[in-house]
Amino acid sequence: MPQIEIERSTNGHTDNILSTSALPWMWDNNFFSTDPAPDFDDDILMDLDLDWTSFVQLDYDLNCNDPHVGSPRYTRGPDDSNSGFRPRGPSVREFFSQSLWLWDPDARDSASTEETPHLSEADERVILSTVHVNNASTDKGTGLSPWSAGFSCRSDTRDALLLMVQSNSARTSAVRCFPSAEVLNFLLKAFAFQEALSRCSLLHLPSFKGDSCKIELLSGLIIAGSTSFSNPQIWKLGLALQDPTRIALYKVLDRQALTWQNMELLQAQILWIEAGLWSGVRCNMEVAESAANSIPTMIRRTGVYNLMSLENTWVPLPQDDDNTLKSKWAKWTQLESFRRCVIRAFINDIQASAAYARSPRFYSTEIMFGLPSAHDLWNAPDHLTWTTALLAKRTGTEQFKLTLRDIFQDPSTLRSLSREYDRELCAFSALHCLWPQIVALQDSKSLHRGHRSNKRPSQNSLWLEAQRQDLYQRLADIRDTSSVMGILTCEARVVCEIFMMALYVSFVDIEKLVGRFGLDESRLTTPNLRTWSDSDEPWHAMWHAGQVLKAAQDMKPSQLRGFYAVAVYQACIVLALPFMLEAISKTSRRQSPEPQNDAQAGCEQHTHNRQEIPRPREETNLVVLNGEENMQVRMYLLNGHGRPSLILGNEVTPLSDISVVPLIISKILESNHGTGADRLPPMSEKLVALVKELTKLTGH
Repeated sequence: MPQIEIERSTNGHTDNILSTSALPWMWDNNFFSTDPAPDFDDDILMDLDLDWTSFVQLDYDLNCNDPHVGSPRYTRGPDDSNSGFRPRGPSVREFFSQSLWLWDPDARDSASTEETPHLSEADERVILSTVHVNNASTDKGTGLSPWSAGFSCRSDTRDALLLMVQSNSARTSAVRCFPSAEVLNFLLKAFAFQEALSRCSLLHLPSFKGDSCKIELLSGLIIAGSTSFSNPQIWKLGLALQDPTRIALYKVLDRQALTWQNMELLQAQILWIEAGLWSGVRCNMEVAESAANSIPTMIRRTGVYNLMSLENTWVPLPQDDDNTLKSKWAKWTQLESFRRCVIRAFINDIQASAAYARSPRFYSTEIMFGLPSAHDLWNAPDHLTWTTALLAKRTGTEQFKLTLRDIFQDPSTLRSLSREYDRELCAFSALHCLWPQIVALQDSKSLHRGHRSNKRPSQNSLWLEAQRQDLYQRLADIRDTSSVMGILTCEARVVCEIFMMALYVSFVDIEKLVGRFGLDESRLTTPNLRTWSDSDEPWHAMWHAGQVLKAAQDMKPSQLRGFYAVAVYQACIVLALPFMLEAISKTSRRQSPEPQNDAQAGCEQHTHNRQEIPRPREETNLVVLNGEENMQVRMYLLNGHGRPSLILGNEVTPLSDISVVPLIISKILESNHGTGADRLPPMSEKLVALVKELTKLTGH
């Protein structure tokens, strides 16, 4: 195994965000990107008969042109020579078989893997040296937060975790080098740090005790903590823990029906599924996506959707004694934990729906409990602090309890919210509540568009347009209200812009066009997208795609991962889409396409005439899509006047130079994970490679 070298970052990029926290375990993000590990094959399942901290050195190469890779369901046939277009190099289907979105298991997935040298104790000490815990500052009260002591793992707890892993592994597997308790403590504190910064933390940090929680939850925390790093040794440990945790959870849930109502098991289920969905490893992503179906069922069975009857059972009163206040704080903590579990699961499901191009499993109208409490109430270290803060925030008895439905129906409600509520989380959740309606609108448009052989024009275009304008206005109202109140986060901006973009373009159609589902689907989708390109929808879609990039550039260090990395990928594909369609049209004309009917020929000629308009040589009328809205942008959205461009650094580059698209996604992701990063997280790394490959379809 290559020697690990550690260098402290000198750019100050990471320290700026970490310095705002009272947490002392401050590590350099760049360390977790500098391990010179080789390329990896994420389809090799992490069997447990290998070193838990060094694991196998994977051999996956995104540029591999293996003729045996890919699914036999979409092999190139003899008639494919006259179909549409062909990209340079490997076929699109072959490349998609290696991408995030398709997993075609083969014999290699069940083959035994070779071992690598075990991670020595010296190597463990090197990793742990990145945790800068200053005991002296802790004693002085300026370092470790009082609740962080709960995120620790004793040796007996480590043994219990090892027993869970061995009990839920194949009989032929053997764990020969399990991480030490110190390494597990490191990952637990990493989770605590990220949870403290999370927009929707589901774990009550002050009352958590790692040595007394269920072992399945402890494993889920370690899995979630490992996702904070791009160092292969760290995230492979989390990947290897996912399957034993999943099996252990299902065994517990099948043993007794009442365990479905256990909050710790629900939290563990949410955490490992969340980590698997955004792991970038196709096998784990597919398993997690399938297992995610269980979470809405667990939540419905617990009755957490309707907690209104319990809202007034925990309200503290000035005359309450100490024991009564402790009891009410404990009851409030449990109810708030369930509430935040539901919101966290709901947000993750909506984001997975947008990223995976599938329908959501949650419905906004189901969530009928009260709004989440303010951040300082949630993080109050004891019952006295909680009582004092709550009584100070309460302005009187409310006539009725507000829900998320009230906010996304009338965003102005945010302005009148009591300080008792977490207004930032309320606005963020309300944005996600609109996504099921956006998906329903996309389905309606696909339904009324009909088949291309259908000659009857749709009579529902005005109804669909009215729906789109209503949803767009609701998104804009939540965004603008949050911005005025100062609670619009970078994450909320990304979510809002990607949802607005989805109102003007179907990402399912784009995935079909570029070959994700085979050549037949690509041919069938091309006419629909050509019709789309002749409308004003591309101008709006590209503008919001540029705004996604703008918001992503402002995100805090190491936070641009998971759904937010996928949002950047989707935005880049939308920016390149008109040039892909242009290349397809040119290639189709060169290859003597089959005879067309009059309608298709007219559409083709109109597209041809539109694309053959000569462009001026000078760089004039540039519309910066990832900049501020101005008069040029408004004219572009009104009539398409101007040349869409992106600003990268101090230079404005028109999108006709398509190389700017893969360049900007690389720059955005790399700068967020550290300027010296040699390796991005697995998902981000593959998204960058996929954008580079797909932009080759333009022929530029």
